[in-house]
Amino acid sequence: MTGNFEIRLSEDDPDDRYDPGEVGAATDSRTLRLWRAHEAQRQGELRLSAQTVSISGIMGRSATLIGWTLTITLALSTASATAGHRLLMISAAMALASAMIAIVNFRPFRWGLSGDLPSYVLGTDSKPVTFETELEYVEALALRAQMDLDANNVRVDRAARVLLWSLILLGSAVASAALISLSFVF
Repeated sequence: MTGNFEIRLSEDDPDDRYDPGEVGAATDSRTLRLWRAHEAQRQGELRLSAQTVSISGIMGRSATLIGWTLTITLALSTASATAGHRLLMISAAMALASAMIAIVNFRPFRWGLSGDLPSYVLGTDSKPVTFETELEYVEALALRAQMDLDANNVRVDRAARVLLWSLILLGSAVASAALISLSFVF
């Protein structure tokens, strides 16, 4: 079925589709700016929460990788010692290096959390900042959330790269162990 159609919300003028007062819409630039500041703060807090979930997932995967890596390292070391295949120690060393790289994701770091310090909001911290209006306060809180988002993005990206390199090294260790083992069979 093809053709053109038009949805009409009103028979009146297209620019007069709703009454701003009736729907609670901003009618001046100052009200809209306050709404935008509140919305920016809310969106910043949502993103900060999402980043926290993301870094927690990466750290969980890193912990799992470390557990599996240590198991693989122990198995390869045992096989190397008992079967006399000394070349398997290379694969064991690669697997152990993978775990050591993944440990980097557990070092202490600064992390921006959603919300703000009550002392900052109340102006009682060591460097009090005073604003004249609610709008200025909300904009400042939204900008602080943006600074935390930017810092957290760097941390999440770095942790994801560390995890990727650990996985690549672990995969290489397992592949090299398989090739070494096959060389002894044939």
